[in-house]
Amino acid sequence: MNLRRSQDFKQLPPTWDRWLDVLRLLIRYGSSTHEIVRGRSLAGLNVARHDTSSKVLPFLRILAVENALDYDSITDDPTWSVIKNAVKSGTDTVDTLKLLRACGVNITRVLADGRTVLHLTAHHCQEDDALSYLLETGCATDIDRQDQWGWTPLHYAVLALTSAEGPRPYSTAAMLIRNGADLNIKGRKNPGSSYEFHSEEFTGPELLKHVRYKRFELLLDVLDAAGVEIGSVRHTDAFYDAEEYHNGGVQRLSYHVRQQ
Repeated sequence: MNLRRSQDFKQLPPTWDRWLDVLRLLIRYGSSTHEIVRGRSLAGLNVARHDTSSKVLPFLRILAVENALDYDSITDDPTWSVIKNAVKSGTDTVDTLKLLRACGVNITRVLADGRTVLHLTAHHCQEDDALSYLLETGCATDIDRQDQWGWTPLHYAVLALTSAEGPRPYSTAAMLIRNGADLNIKGRKNPGSSYEFHSEEFTGPELLKHVRYKRFELLLDVLDAAGVEIGSVRHTDAFYDAEEYHNGGVQRLSYHVRQQ
């Protein structure tokens, strides 16, 4: 592969543990932190890793000292941005978002594909503390904003494995609904998803029924326990099909949503 010519090559996070030390060393000897390469600043590079303790916050603190964190650190690149680094920084997410705001980064900006920081946070965060912080600091007006596929933050929250398999499953979805997220907004098929749906439009809860019936039941139980009024969402009798792609193959998933 010619990486210079490839338009689809995704920059991967650093694969060794000393990269942050090397960055500090390079800066000490005069390397610039303000260069833009292929439309990306340093802050827009993917540095989030799942297998080690997060280094996103110390990385962005280095750039903040160098005055290299600003509005332009949020790119229209749908694959990554400084905001995506922030929401994938694990337990440091809230502190990282606070750092960005303190440095003047406009975290309420709407990306080119219609997503906001609420969409990204709902998709990538395991716990609801980051969503709570954002809803209290100017992002509540985007709680029902639809991206180019019609998806709201709630659509991303109910489909997110990160939250579904966390210590408090679907705390992010419950947080959005408690703060007024509309359960009835319909989105369309999202080509970025690994699922191929046999329905043209679906609400957030309906999206989960398409994909994982058992997780749909879990979501409803979580919402019940949280005191969230879900009305007729549970009372349905419908048949849904979905196809999930695994290593090039297709597995047909079929679920009958029983009458409650």
